[in-house]
Amino acid sequence: MTAVVGCQSSVKLANRSYHELFHKPPKATAYQYETLAESVAPIVPLYMFYNHQTVVDDPAYRGKAPTVSGINLAFAEDVRGELDLKVAAAKAKPRKVLHHKRLRHLRMHFFGLEAILCPEGDWEGAGVPTPDMVSASLRQRWNDRTGGRSKVHDQVLRRLLEPGHLGPARDGDGRPADGPAVRVTRSVERPTMTFISGRTGDARTPEISDGRSVPD
Repeated sequence: MTAVVGCQSSVKLANRSYHELFHKPPKATAYQYETLAESVAPIVPLYMFYNHQTVVDDPAYRGKAPTVSGINLAFAEDVRGELDLKVAAAKAKPRKVLHHKRLRHLRMHFFGLEAILCPEGDWEGAGVPTPDMVSASLRQRWNDRTGGRSKVHDQVLRRLLEPGHLGPARDGDGRPADGPAVRVTRSVERPTMTFISGRTGDARTPEISDGRSVPD
C-alpha cells in the first residue's frame, strides 16, 4: 500500500515540505499517516514522495546520499515516527515547532523505486520480480536504514523493531497469489487496479481487463 505526496515547488528549497502528510479525511478521527502506518500484514505501507526536478538538480541534493529523485519511497512507519514527534511538540508546553514535514528532514528515510521495481536477484528470465524478491528487497532497505544514525545500538534496535509484515511469508498465506502484474477489479463500487509483482500460468491467474469490457 502506497500513499503519494508531493513536495512544494513555490517556496525556497530549504523550506520545501509535504503538506499532505497531515491530511485527515472528512469525519475521520485520526490522521491519514496514522491509519496508513497501522496497516496489517501482509500489507507493507509505504510513502511515495514526488519531488520537483528543480529539487533533484539542486547542488544541495544532487550526487548526495540518500539520493533525492523525482520519486522516492519511505516506510510509513518511519514517517509516522517523525510526524508523531511533530504533533507532540506542538502540544507541549512551551510549544515547539519541528519541521519534520520538510524534505531536508525526511530525506534520511528515502530510498529508490528500484527497491520494488528492480530488486536484486535472479529473475529467471521473467519480466517482473517475484513477491518474495520484493519482500526481501524491502526488508533489506528497512535493516539498512538507521534513521540517520550510525551507532551500533541504533542499528541493533532497528532490526529488533522490524515490522512483522516485512518478515518472510509463511507458505504465502495472506499474500496475493503470483500472477499478472496488473489486475483490475470491477465488482466493487469503485473499480480497483492492483499492481502486483509475480506471475504463474495456473488456474490462480485472474482475468485482465483493458477497461473496454467488464469481465464476467
